Amino acid sequence: FSEMVDGAATIRAFGDDERFLQEMGRRVDAANVSLFALNVLNQWLRVAMALVGSGVTAAVVVAIFQQDTPTPGAVGVTLTFAVQFTGTVMWLFRARARLELSLNSVERLLDFTALPGEEEE
Repeated sequence: FSEMVDGAATIRAFGDDERFLQEMGRRVDAANVSLFALNVLNQWLRVAMALVGSGVTAAVVVAIFQQDTPTPGAVGVTLTFAVQFTGTVMWLFRARARLELSLNSVERLLDFTALPGEEEE
C-alpha cells in the first residue's frame, strides 16, 4: 500500500489508477479474510459461552430450590460463583490459546536454531 501511495503520481500519469485501486482492494480483502473468520469465531464462542453460563445458572437455581431450607448465605455464594462461571471458562479458553501460540513460537525458534548455518566467506 505504501509503495502505491509513493508512486501515486506515476500511476496517475500513466492513467492506470483504476487498475491499481482494484488490485489494492482485492489484496486488502484477501488479507482481511482471516480477521473476519477470527471475529466470527469469537462471536460464536461468546454466544456459546453465554448459553452454557445461562444453563449452569439455571441448574444452580433449580438445585438451590430443591433443598428444604436453603440459607441466604449459601444461595448468595452459589449464585455468585454460577454467574462468574462463564467469565472463568472464557478466561481459561483464552489462556489456553495464548499458551498454544507461545509454544508454537518456541517450537519455531527451536526449528530455526536447528537449521545448519551458512558458510562464512
